[in-house]
This record gives sequence, structure tokens and C-alpha cells, in this order.
Amino acid sequence: MTSAPLRVAIISANWGVKCHLPAWRAVDGVEVVAICTSREATATAAAAANQVPRAFWDFQALAADPDIDLIDVGTRPALRYHMLKAALGAGKHVYAGVPFAANAAQAEELVGLAAANGVKGATDAYFQHIPAHLELKRRLDAGEIGEVLSVAVDLQINLFNPPRPNYSYYWFADRAFGASVLRNLGSHSLTLLTSLLGDVTQVVGRQALKMETWRSPEHGEIRSQVPDTAAALLQFRKGPIATLNLSWIDAGATGWRLDVHGAKGRLTAQHLGRFPNAEDVTLHLATADDPIGVEVPISRDFTHAPYVGIDHRFDPRPSYPMALSFHGLKRAIDGLGGGAPSLEQGLHVERIIDAIVRSEQSGAWEAVAPLDTRVHP
Repeated sequence: MTSAPLRVAIISANWGVKCHLPAWRAVDGVEVVAICTSREATATAAAAANQVPRAFWDFQALAADPDIDLIDVGTRPALRYHMLKAALGAGKHVYAGVPFAANAAQAEELVGLAAANGVKGATDAYFQHIPAHLELKRRLDAGEIGEVLSVAVDLQINLFNPPRPNYSYYWFADRAFGASVLRNLGSHSLTLLTSLLGDVTQVVGRQALKMETWRSPEHGEIRSQVPDTAAALLQFRKGPIATLNLSWIDAGATGWRLDVHGAKGRLTAQHLGRFPNAEDVTLHLATADDPIGVEVPISRDFTHAPYVGIDHRFDPRPSYPMALSFHGLKRAIDGLGGGAPSLEQGLHVERIIDAIVRSEQSGAWEAVAPLDTRVHP
């Protein structure tokens, strides 16, 4: 007996169509049945261009539709909370772009709503499904570098110094839309860190707006209102301290680097100059005898997962780790495990970010409430 497919709707005719749509189509037992945007013309055009049967331009109507099982919310951050609340309130499963709420209070509300309605959710922080990061976690769990002592994370990319021609994310400059280097790049980085090392208990940090004017080839001068640089120290419950450095105005674009220092060696995942993706992140192992280290192979189990129909070389590169996340979410919906990163993990990340913001004001370490603690009424 064949079960009915999971019927998915995507909110977004841009990134959602480019990366999420092929990833959903790579997962068995999934059918993308609708695309939703804010305008009828763009919704119908996107649905027709991508052979998707239905178009919506009202997310409330989408949430209420009984022929949709899961809603993939990938629009601007400031809109996601309201869309997710409508979807979860209507009993839909969700896949949520990050940051998926404006703060921890909103995230806690959404997690509670999902639990109350018996539905599943995952967040679009796909770093933990990148093959090199999966291999790093396998080696950590196997004790290859011994007890983890400290961690250093750098995500230094160049989005706006200067902006690339025909770039579509100038709206990042407006604080009303909910973006910032901490909330965007930080959400991805922190989700990976917590998947590797567990809960964070305390943080101290700062964020700053260093480049107030972006000079766009198409739009001239754009005044930015949001932090473009951030740094933090994180204390993990299991003992390690991590440093986190973020920028999206790095003219040198050093890219992604994750150093995990253990008692017996160091594992380093990196993608020089770029945001990390499925194929190009490499993994190196160093020891006391070989401090420079060597590149280590990544298991084919992580680059060619047999349960999705694309591999790590699929273009666009984010689609493959997204497909792994989608597969896990479908298994969770089918009662076969937990989707990752879950909404609960996303709530913990939101609490970390809120604590970093509080630390800016207090000038001191701030506590991060554990996941089993409800801190907002």
C-alpha cells in the first residue's frame, strides 16, 4: 500500500523556486502543489513557469486550504512569524526560513503552537547537512580529536562592499524587514554549533553598523540601518568556549572557517571566500605531530545520500543539504524520527541571539535559558 504524498506549498517565487523547489522534488513521497507570493501576477507566473499546479497570493488562504500538508515559508524575516503562525494554527507542518521569528518570545510561541497542534517543523539552517560538516560531526562523535576544548567560527563574506550587479537583497538595509548579520549569518552558524556541541548557557557579544552607505550599480547610494558586523563568545554546557565572528561587508571575503580544537587534534571545515555550500567545503585534520594538517576524505554516505535524488554537486549548491533536511522532516512527519534542525533548536538559537543583544546593553555575560524552560508568558 502506497501512502499519499506530502503536499507542499512554497511561499517565495525567488529563492524558494530556485533552491527549495528542486530540493523538495528530490525527496520521495513529496509533491509541490502550490506557490504563494504577495501578488497574483507573480504567483501565477511562477507556478506556470515551474509546472506547479496552484498559485496563491494570500497566505491566510494558503494556510486554510485542506489540500496542503506543509508550508515552506521563505519570504522576508519580518513576515515569517505571521505566516508560520497562520500555518501552524491551521494544523500545517512547516519549514521555516531563518531567522524564523523577530525574537525568542515569538519563537517560543510558534514552538508551543506546533506542539499544541501536533505538527512538525524544521528551520532552513542547512549548514548541519553540508557533507563536510556531517563528516566533522562523525569524527567528533567518534572521539578522533578527543575532548573538545574550544571552537572558533568565522563567516566573513562580501554582500555589500560593493553590492554585486543585479543583486536582489538590497532590502537587507531596512531594519523593518528583520535582517542583520547576527540574525541571518548568525542563525546559520549557531544552528550548526549547537548541533555539534549542544546547548549554550552564557554569551557576551557586540554587533555594529560599520558601513552606513552601500553604493549599488543600479540604485546608487543605499543607507543601511542594520548591523553588518558581529562578534560573540559562547559558553557551552558541555564545557567548550566558542568565538563567533560575522561580517557581510568583508572586502577580502575570507569566507567560512570552523575550527574545532580538541585534546588530541583539530578539525577545520572551510570554504575560502564564500558562503559554505554542499560541494566546496573541505575538511582538514591536524595533530600535535602535524599542526598544519591534511585534508581528509568525506564519506560518500554524506555526499551521495541514497534517499534523495540529487547529490552534493547539484546546482544550485544549497539544494542538496536542503533536500537532506526535507527528507528528515518528512520522516518526522511520518513518525520515523525527528526533523533537524527542529523548531526547538531554532528557539534555542533565538534565545542565544536575544542574549547577545542583551549583552550589548549590560556589558556583561548573559544567561541563555535551557530549552526545557519556558521564559515568556
